[in-house]
Amino acid sequence: MAVETLLLRIATSVATVGGKALVAGRRAAAERRMSLVELAGARGLGVLPQRRLNRQLEQLAETISDRLGPLAEVEMAISAADRDLVLDGVAETLERTEFTDEVLFDTNLDEGSLLRLTEPIAREVLSRLALDEPAEAFFRRVLRESIAHLTEVIVTLPSFHQRSLVELLARDGEIIALLQQVLAQMPQATAARTDGGIEVDYRREIARKFDRIELFGVTLAGPTRRYPLDVAYLGLSLSHHEQEMDAGLDRVVSASRLVYIRGDAGSGKTTLLRWLALRSARRSHEGMLAAWNRLLPILIPLRRFADRDLPGPSEYVTGLSRSLTERVTGAWVHSLLDAGKAALLIDGVDEFPAERRDELHSWIEDLANDYAQVPIIVTSRPAATPARWLESLDFSHSALLPMSRPHVATFIRHWHDAMALELTGQKSEEEIAGFRRAMVAAIDRSRPLRLLATNPLLCALLCALNWDRRKQLPRGRIEIYRAALEMLLRRRDHERQLSARLDIDLEYDDRLAILQDLAYWFTINGWAAAEVGRVKSKIATILESMARVTVTPETVYEFLLARSGVLREPAPGQVDFIHKTFQEYLAAVRFVDEDAIDSLLRNADLDEYREVIVMAAGCARQHEAEHLVSALLDEAADSGTDSVRTARLRLLAVSCSEVTSRLSRDLSERVVDELGEVIPPDSPDQARILAGLGEYVLPALPDDCSSLPDNAAAATLLTAGLVGGPAALSLIATLRNDQRPAVCRERLAAWSYFDGREFAREAFGPRPDGWDLLVSDPALLPNLKYVTDLNSVSCHFSGDLSDFARRELSYLERLDSLTLSDNPSLGSLRFLEGLLSLRSLILDQCGGMTEPGSGMYWPGLRHLTVRNCDLKVDPHQFESAPGLETLLVDATEMLAANLLTRQPRLRCLELSALPTPVVFGEFGHNRSIDTLLLRDCVILPDLEKAGCLPLSTLAIMGCKGTVSLDWIGDLNELRTLSLVAPPGFMAAGSLRLPAGLRELMLVDCDEEIQAALASEHLTELTVLKVDELPALDVLSNFPSLQRVEVSSWFDLDDNDDASRLRSRGIEVASMVWDS
Repeated sequence: MAVETLLLRIATSVATVGGKALVAGRRAAAERRMSLVELAGARGLGVLPQRRLNRQLEQLAETISDRLGPLAEVEMAISAADRDLVLDGVAETLERTEFTDEVLFDTNLDEGSLLRLTEPIAREVLSRLALDEPAEAFFRRVLRESIAHLTEVIVTLPSFHQRSLVELLARDGEIIALLQQVLAQMPQATAARTDGGIEVDYRREIARKFDRIELFGVTLAGPTRRYPLDVAYLGLSLSHHEQEMDAGLDRVVSASRLVYIRGDAGSGKTTLLRWLALRSARRSHEGMLAAWNRLLPILIPLRRFADRDLPGPSEYVTGLSRSLTERVTGAWVHSLLDAGKAALLIDGVDEFPAERRDELHSWIEDLANDYAQVPIIVTSRPAATPARWLESLDFSHSALLPMSRPHVATFIRHWHDAMALELTGQKSEEEIAGFRRAMVAAIDRSRPLRLLATNPLLCALLCALNWDRRKQLPRGRIEIYRAALEMLLRRRDHERQLSARLDIDLEYDDRLAILQDLAYWFTINGWAAAEVGRVKSKIATILESMARVTVTPETVYEFLLARSGVLREPAPGQVDFIHKTFQEYLAAVRFVDEDAIDSLLRNADLDEYREVIVMAAGCARQHEAEHLVSALLDEAADSGTDSVRTARLRLLAVSCSEVTSRLSRDLSERVVDELGEVIPPDSPDQARILAGLGEYVLPALPDDCSSLPDNAAAATLLTAGLVGGPAALSLIATLRNDQRPAVCRERLAAWSYFDGREFAREAFGPRPDGWDLLVSDPALLPNLKYVTDLNSVSCHFSGDLSDFARRELSYLERLDSLTLSDNPSLGSLRFLEGLLSLRSLILDQCGGMTEPGSGMYWPGLRHLTVRNCDLKVDPHQFESAPGLETLLVDATEMLAANLLTRQPRLRCLELSALPTPVVFGEFGHNRSIDTLLLRDCVILPDLEKAGCLPLSTLAIMGCKGTVSLDWIGDLNELRTLSLVAPPGFMAAGSLRLPAGLRELMLVDCDEEIQAALASEHLTELTVLKVDELPALDVLSNFPSLQRVEVSSWFDLDDNDDASRLRSRGIEVASMVWDS
């Protein structure tokens, strides 16, 4: 039987199991023996929906068969007959195994559980086939890969009611598109798995566990990934002490091996680390973070070690499936770290006991020294440690900044998109859009809500409450937590008509009291998490004082864990609160109820009590809150020369006054009068705290910031921007001539929260060289014309672009650069026609563009990037951009169509991951092209026609195909060459290098090294991922050589040739490479 037929049989078994799970969910005993057709009929699925389901499952089977194909194609250790026997045996094993509901619908489903189900049949089949050792190993490998794909299918497929399933099937292709996307992102196994497959299995586990977005208020059914983290993640901005402007995560992380990131509660620290880990596991980082694709991410939540010793390598990796945990040994982890093949992501310094922070500091120091090639990122709340806490270890420090208005709008859109998926078939798109519009409008109207919404967690809470309360939002932070808990513990299950068998006889007040007691108990013990047994015992103690409650402690525990949405088990045997802020709020309520304000005051210097104290002030009665605030101010006044403690206590008093509903006038004035050391603010954290005082803080801020350091001037402007109003604008106007980058950044960020026209006139002063503005909020577009001395505008818009924004862009005569991303319905770009100043256009993940530039006149366009767009780039469409100099096309279909001939000024062409082969003979020729970069493409032999181009830079990286490299020797003007040869790349003939070449990089190119060693004119040589260390002694004769890099696994310390090169002043270094 043909290999393709056997693989399709295996894949069909996988697809069928997935199809049954999709249609039926949990099945009765009789249903488990039914075929898919019988099961669909029993569940009332009509004929047309059944046919649609069958079509999509057939496509799924073909996709899985294609992914399994390479395993069979490269298996050389066994005969073709044995190979067919193996594939037939795997198919039989899958067909005869009964995949039970208990395993399929386990929320912690992993492939080990499914493999154990197949084991009895697998042993029986292997016994009958009597295979030799290589064939049996191949059997196990194919079975494991098949089960790995089944696991991805089950975890990905949603669990629908019949109505929503029928509706989903009516959207032809949605299921298969979702599954094909997930399987394409699944880390691929290779035939030779030298480590027993641990690395690829680890990558898959990380990808599966982390690719889930947890948006508060959206409880997706089961472990579905229909709204993945990789899609929903917001690239929040960070401040960076070594960079004048805000930076993205990619810039901050790529700039330093060791990074310390601080952010307020709910600011997205853990999500940031999970996203980094997810992208590394999938090898999908791009740009500055591409080197992270070779790394295996290790996420270490410090809360798990708060009451025990800090971990060694055997404990770094936690929370994995049981089958993988047994295989991931300390020695394996150490070997990864020692070789620089892992990244350590250490989360939550603030959740580690303050009295053990010195121990933690030493542990991090040991990690940084012992694993000198490993990137390490550490996160914390600001109150836990100063920004420079790890600076002595060479950590750079950054802070997560509040979400800007565009970030808030995007976050709200993501939340409602996730809700739309949760409610498939239950609410119309227009109804959901109505909630989204109401949410945005409410934030724009209210300064308190606007301030709260800059925090991702609080923004999610607001979205959930806007939905739950029919667009009626609470106004304050404490009210938000109170309403959110009521929604979780009482209203949501009632409104969703929770089945009686899932509910228990426990009133809302009792549920709340139990959680308050648990939170109080966690807090006074300094815990972020506790053992399950201790929590159950504590619940039993709490219930002893609740005479009316008749349910057992075990029942209460299981209910709170499964239904409250407040408790969770982050790791086997451990319990914590879903977010630390809920623990802090609940504990604060209990402290107030117990009249324990003085107990809180005694702990005011402990960072783990800071948020508890603030929330206690918000929950307390007026006289209690006034006592708390007064006592903090008194303690600050008594701090003597300890200015740091004084400032910290005064800021704490400010935070308490912000959340308190009533405070006497005298005390309110005292809070402002005694700000002292915290004026002017010197960080975004301080600015946000001071802004909570509202307009009362404005008179205390300096009205001349010219002599202030950059960070203090920027934080002062940020404070005024968050306060808003005429008085705040007057203060911002005093900075209208300040051109420092940090101040300019905060000026732009504040613009969205004022009257746009008035702000433009008041906040931007005369500037001889003109203002160059970067705008990310489309609402600002009509106000740009009021800016004095406006020189140029760069716009970066994410998401849908309204008709209003399109119209305003069409009038923007000074538009220099435009980036449009994440816009599936962009359509035509005709609204940009006639913008003579437009020099750069970037389209990223945009759709609906059949003819994006046809017939349009763009005489100024110099740079065009088209990335991940569902269109066909046709050079005919851009003939009206005769000055185009740079073209980058990535993961988008493209026609050659004499591109170079049609674009005579094109200097740089970069083609990446094109879906069709590059036929270079059809690109034509011009005299301007000097840079050609081909990455992850399929290239054909006619690439040699590029030999007649005047190239100075050439890169062929990760491309597949069989090509000659001899033509490179004809590139007389070539100065820089990079060759990265992946599996499947075949070089026909030897590499010939031109005499003028100066910089050469060879990766996985063992055969081409001799050509490099004969090129005496080189100034830089990089040789990576080769079997043997190049003969460095030859290089000592190169008169112009300045630098040599080789793979990091070669030891250069005791290498005589390397020493001789260094003695000549040539830099010799090792480098880690990822393709």
